[in-house]
Amino acid sequence: MSMSIEISERIENFTSLCPNVKEALACLASDVIRISEVAKLLGVSTRTLQRLLKSQTGRTPAAWLSLARVRKTARIIGGSVNLAQSAIMCGYSDQAHMNREFKRWLNITPAKINSHPEILRQLDNLAYN
Repeated sequence: MSMSIEISERIENFTSLCPNVKEALACLASDVIRISEVAKLLGVSTRTLQRLLKSQTGRTPAAWLSLARVRKTARIIGGSVNLAQSAIMCGYSDQAHMNREFKRWLNITPAKINSHPEILRQLDNLAYN
């Protein structure tokens, strides 16, 4: 199995959803960095948002926020910003934290992302931003 198919499948497993969930995920993918802010934008309580996403996707808002941050960071790294700067710009505590999140979600390190342009294309083209 090629790496591009693997990443596409890993993300696609979580993206076939009802309109309310899609709206919540779109908010989580925006530049909002706190779940409580997303809940407020959606007009629901944080707990309601947690229940909705957990029941519909099997993932918590924190997990979705983490994925959105990885995708945003990958796009920044693809634009030739160095890794340490990318980590800081995207809210990671340090580069090691960023590396762990990349491995968790994409099964690749940030340092290798530029050598896989097909992964960058997928991260840009998938429905969940």
